[in-house]
Amino acid sequence: MSCAHLKSLAAPKHLGIPRKSRYWASKISPGPHSFMSAIPLLNIIRDMLHYADNAREAKVIIHNGEVMVDGVTRKDHCFPVGIMDVVSIPTLGENYRVLPSKKGKLVLHPIDETEKNRKPCRISAKLSVAGGKTQLGLHDGRSLHLEGEHSYRVGDTLVIELPNQKPVAHIQFKPGKLGLIVHGANVGRLITVEEIKKFHGSQPSVAIGVDMDGHRIETLMDYTFVVGDEKPVISLPGGVP
Repeated sequence: MSCAHLKSLAAPKHLGIPRKSRYWASKISPGPHSFMSAIPLLNIIRDMLHYADNAREAKVIIHNGEVMVDGVTRKDHCFPVGIMDVVSIPTLGENYRVLPSKKGKLVLHPIDETEKNRKPCRISAKLSVAGGKTQLGLHDGRSLHLEGEHSYRVGDTLVIELPNQKPVAHIQFKPGKLGLIVHGANVGRLITVEEIKKFHGSQPSVAIGVDMDGHRIETLMDYTFVVGDEKPVISLPGGVP
């Protein structure tokens, strides 16, 4: 599958591409993540893992089916990989989760074999559909249809199994939960949510919490990804907490 290109000078900062090392940068294909929140698969193989010296070598690796994303083999070198996605290279026995760094870039965090089979997904939409079913829209473009009514709310986190997408855990967005900030000035910080301020009209809801160093942080609720109760359901860089 082909895709358009863009110049390295115009590439989003979260890609971490050296501006003057290459003239062109890969542009993501349409997919589960937006242009401003995803990394092309080619950049992961060449620029982050350094398993290829150039784009041609990276394309060979990807087109040969050597790379999996969320348990599914992806052969599109421009496939968009975003937050919480699991990148696996079975021949090397390596697994990584995509997470935001405190510098606003997306990084690969090594994970073990047991963790690669589960993925936290933020609920971005909830609808009641025909047949008494509930449809959930997740942050990575997935759409789940569940039987009956559920207590899931927009903003909550649903932990699913990969690749069958079966829900295995539900984390409510409420005070006392751990939240990972994925956008904004405090990106990459883990906080304990203390208060949620909701406003009427177009003003977005705000989450207020305390990070691991005791600093009080106020950020948008949409920027906060709840990841656990007392401990995160996934491992985080630096062993936090």
